[in-house]
Amino acid sequence: MLNPGLYVHSAGFIAPAAIPAEAVLRLSASEPDYAGIIPPMQLRRMSKAVRMGIGAAHACLQEAGLLVPDAIVVGTTMGCLQDTEVFLKKLVTQEERMLTPTAFIQSTHNTVAGQIALVTGCHGCNTTISQHGHSFEGAVMSAALYLGETPRHTVLCGAVDELTDTSFHLHQRAGVYASEAYAPDAPGSEAHGAIAGEGAGFLLLNKESTGAKALIAGLLVFSEKDISKALLQIQDCLTDGKAIPDTDALWFGVSGDISHDAVYQEFQQSWNGDTVLFKAQTGEWGTAIAPAICRAITHWPEGKDRIWIVNHYARDWSLWLLTR
Repeated sequence: MLNPGLYVHSAGFIAPAAIPAEAVLRLSASEPDYAGIIPPMQLRRMSKAVRMGIGAAHACLQEAGLLVPDAIVVGTTMGCLQDTEVFLKKLVTQEERMLTPTAFIQSTHNTVAGQIALVTGCHGCNTTISQHGHSFEGAVMSAALYLGETPRHTVLCGAVDELTDTSFHLHQRAGVYASEAYAPDAPGSEAHGAIAGEGAGFLLLNKESTGAKALIAGLLVFSEKDISKALLQIQDCLTDGKAIPDTDALWFGVSGDISHDAVYQEFQQSWNGDTVLFKAQTGEWGTAIAPAICRAITHWPEGKDRIWIVNHYARDWSLWLLTR
């Protein structure tokens, strides 16, 4: 397990507001009022991914009382899907003629990081990581490498992904998202596929412990198709880290898909303590771990010294250790 040694000084996130009581197929992010954050003329032309990224980044910086970070690192699984679809549709309908570059420019994965830099006036390092279910993990490791060389700097590190009708239906066909609705906090025994979600989460990271809200003290990243083997590896790591329910909290990225959850339930029973199923509120997407960590830091469980967060998306797994 790696020890990034990154101190978190503030967190901002945009995600679905609450766990719905009724059966659903998808959860939409609850967006804030962007007045005063994004100029109205720019807001009109922004996709949801860009809006959420700027909104979450602004909340993170505002909490820290910082206007401009030294560097920006953003992770995204799918990039700006809405603008990608617009560009591809125009490519077909206009028969590859008279295409404006705007839709293409706005469809690239690094659009969010670039727009945050423009809004904040940050001229420092600007990086985007797209690595499927490890996109946010990659962003955090990139921030750790940067701060290893420039320990006095501060990095705005986050992740964002949006959900469109097209991407939702394609993921349904692939079996990632459920075809029949169910309640997120009480998935049915026949539920195959997860409830879709979207959102953004940002952390302000540096190497200074003074005033920090939490420390990212451990990060395990690996890929494993066999869920039983993956959870066994995580169990070994928890054992090595001397995790116990009395002083530690355990958060699970249970998506609601019965093909995954059955093994998770055995793992939960072996823990013999309370657990938080964070995807019941956020839904499932490639970087759902980002707002989950933001929520864990801003709503730290009372009486707990450490939080272990288990997450997976397809075959991509990660185990996080947060301490105070």
